[in-house]
Amino acid sequence: MKSVASSLLLVLSPLAFGQQVHSLQDSEYQLGSHIRPVIAESAMYPLNKRYEDFSLAERATVRAIYENMPEGDEPPFPRDGLKSFIYDLHSAAGKRQASGILSLLATVAATGEVEKVEIFASPDEQFSRYAAVKLGQLPFKPAICGGVACKMQFMYRVKYELRHR
Repeated sequence: MKSVASSLLLVLSPLAFGQQVHSLQDSEYQLGSHIRPVIAESAMYPLNKRYEDFSLAERATVRAIYENMPEGDEPPFPRDGLKSFIYDLHSAAGKRQASGILSLLATVAATGEVEKVEIFASPDEQFSRYAAVKLGQLPFKPAICGGVACKMQFMYRVKYELRHR
C-alpha cells in the first residue's frame, strides 16, 4: 500500500468557526480519479500567495499571530509565498513517512535573509533537519517595524498526517 504525507496548517478547525479554508492540491491525480488530492490546508491565510498579495483581512490574520504588533508594522514572510516550500516538504515528508508536528522558528534579518532556524517539534529528525535547511534558504520579505525593515522571527508550524491511497 502506497502512503503519502499531507501537510495541514490548521491551528484551530476552520469548520468550527465557519472560516474559509485555503488549500493546495497535489500536482498529480490519484489513480482512477479526476480529482487531485489536497495536500495542505490553512484557515489562516492563502498558501499560494505572497504577503503583498494578501487582502487586508488576510494580512490582519497573519499580524495577529504576533503579540502586540503595532498598527502599520508587518511580520516577515517568504518573499514568494509558501507554495513551493510546502510542495517540497510534502514530497520529502512522504518519502520519510513523517507523521506529526513540525515546528520551525526562523530568525529573519532586516535584509530578508534567514540568520538561523531552530527546530522546536519534529515528526522525524532527518526530515526536520531538511525542512530547517530549506526554510533557511528561502528569501523573505523582511519585517517592518516603525516603517523600517527590522529583524523578527517567523514561525512555521505544520501537522503532517499519513494518508493511504
